[in-house]
Amino acid sequence: MKMKPSKRKQRRDSANRRLVVLPYVEGTSERIARVMRKHHVPVAMRPVKTLKSVLVHPKDKQEKEEVTDCVYKIPCASCEQCYIGETGRKFGTRLKEHKTEVESITSKTFHQKPACIKSV
Repeated sequence: MKMKPSKRKQRRDSANRRLVVLPYVEGTSERIARVMRKHHVPVAMRPVKTLKSVLVHPKDKQEKEEVTDCVYKIPCASCEQCYIGETGRKFGTRLKEHKTEVESITSKTFHQKPACIKSV
């Protein structure tokens, strides 16, 4: 003859069971929950995307020029090579320095006589 478990034992057993919270994936979550409920495991489902995660963005996005501590890649305008650099300063400041350096180099090459032409 089976004896009914005491109320104290039932409370202890229910205290040991924790609620299992699953992310809701259509079709899959229902199957998992069904199996867990057969084994008397309480199951709850939560949505993957919530209104809060979609609507609330506590930080403003940073402009690319304002980013610090970054690695960057600048393609050459006249050939297929790229310059890869790293800076701890603002990226915009470093980019301006690159542009002025390129402009100074290109202006020098146009003002000088080419080495292969000899003056007569």
